[in-house]
Amino acid sequence: DFKTGGGGNLIFAFDTWKGHRSDNDRTPKTLFILSRVFFWLGFMVLILAAAGPTRIIKNKIYLTMGADIMVVLDESPSMSAEDFAPKNRFEAAKSVIKKFIKERKNDKIGLVGFSKEASLIVPPTLNYSYLLRAIDNMRIMELGNGTAIGMGISIALVHLKETASENKFIILLTDGDNNAGEILPVSAAEIARQLGVKIYTV
Repeated sequence: DFKTGGGGNLIFAFDTWKGHRSDNDRTPKTLFILSRVFFWLGFMVLILAAAGPTRIIKNKIYLTMGADIMVVLDESPSMSAEDFAPKNRFEAAKSVIKKFIKERKNDKIGLVGFSKEASLIVPPTLNYSYLLRAIDNMRIMELGNGTAIGMGISIALVHLKETASENKFIILLTDGDNNAGEILPVSAAEIARQLGVKIYTV
């Protein structure tokens, strides 16, 4: 309760206040600190804006189009022969292919595997890291027991037919004779000739 004392003074009952100090006297100091913080933050933003920071993205631009290449790899059982110690024929062939890919810069390269059946593993691409991983994952006989060379070449031709490059070729790595598949290697080679696709056999 408020009480009126002598001389017109207003007396406040301290038992109502209960001895707690008001925090109102801290408000000016807090505002001062916040104003300083926001001032320097704004100053730093102005400096950054004046410096004109930019993000630079570099891309390689080739003036000429590279070749389109399909690697056709034999996965038949005979490729397990260990006459490339300490590797067998299959692992040795994979090592040669990977070395070849790492030396390319602007060539789209695809991958076909074959044994009794033939299958596209990677279409022509510039993503060499993905292609190298796909080669590492290839296994002998995952497409059966046989050697369908003609089918392997034919699948590669299907994926080279519509590519844009004028320079197209197939790298065939095999150690055997064709003994499976509906298409003979000679027939597949003739189709390649008509399409202007060169075949290099290893």
